[in-house]
Amino acid sequence: MKIFKLIALAATASLAMAASAQASSFSPTGTSFTAAGGTNLMKGLLGPIPCTANFTGHTDATGRAFIDTAAFTGSSLCTSVTAAGLPWEAIATGPSSATIKAVRFNSPLGPCGAEDLPVTLSGGAITFNYTMTAGNCHVWTTSPIVTTPTVSIVWP
Repeated sequence: MKIFKLIALAATASLAMAASAQASSFSPTGTSFTAAGGTNLMKGLLGPIPCTANFTGHTDATGRAFIDTAAFTGSSLCTSVTAAGLPWEAIATGPSSATIKAVRFNSPLGPCGAEDLPVTLSGGAITFNYTMTAGNCHVWTTSPIVTTPTVSIVWP
């Protein structure tokens, strides 16, 4: 009898964790947003290339978030950086953390990604510091990438 109680308890806990993980979303829902801020790119020992990242994205009615376009401004090296595989979907992983799925881009130094990019999202500001093994690229924010309107994570 004890074994059945343990199995029932484990099943209930698993369902509760799955339900709470599915309940996370981005807010506001059903809206478009822009985001801009400072970034750097290094590939191997080359760089950094300081740029301003400019993104457009949207959240759907269920609160899923997507980066639809990405452009980089600054030097001529920045304007040569092109995003690939858009849209990129963002998944909330905590109250102020998310993962942008399958990020990849081409740069004058060569291709980078595709990899899942862990980011912090707090007060509508995105920051990250990550080394992509695919392409040996290091990307990081030099100033927060600020979303307009303010995008936040709804965490259970």
